[in-house]
Amino acid sequence: MVITILQTFLAQIMQYSGKITFSMTVKKLIQCVFALLILSGPVTPVLAQNFQSVVTTTLGSGNVRELSKKFDRRVQVTIDNKSDYYSSSQAEIIVKDYLDNLGNKTFTLIRSGLAEGGNAEFYIGEIKCAKGIVKTYIYARKVADVPYIQEIRFERN
Repeated sequence: MVITILQTFLAQIMQYSGKITFSMTVKKLIQCVFALLILSGPVTPVLAQNFQSVVTTTLGSGNVRELSKKFDRRVQVTIDNKSDYYSSSQAEIIVKDYLDNLGNKTFTLIRSGLAEGGNAEFYIGEIKCAKGIVKTYIYARKVADVPYIQEIRFERN
């Protein structure tokens, strides 16, 4: 989006370069830079908030397809102390099967935070279902400030 705005702005400058003075061009450039800084400021918190809402809503609803869009290429899946690494598509199937077997459920986020100096996020929650309470742990590492799930763990009490 920011690149598109900048390209449009530069195209306009090229089109009107013979019709406007240098001071008007510099003034317009300064305005554009400030606009870009203002627009890019809140992007990181919005992305983090969006990621957290995806985690909380998908675990409660069982919409693993949406959650799997946030999986890294390889994901460590642990279910009741049985752990292995899977491709994102395999992990999607395994997590979906597990959540489907729990039946009706609700997810409550207990704790979330940053790890590794802000380069990773973690989420700890509980899934309440007819079969009891399942502790849920998610670890996501950031790549270019976008979190990707590398580990998801389910433990029954």
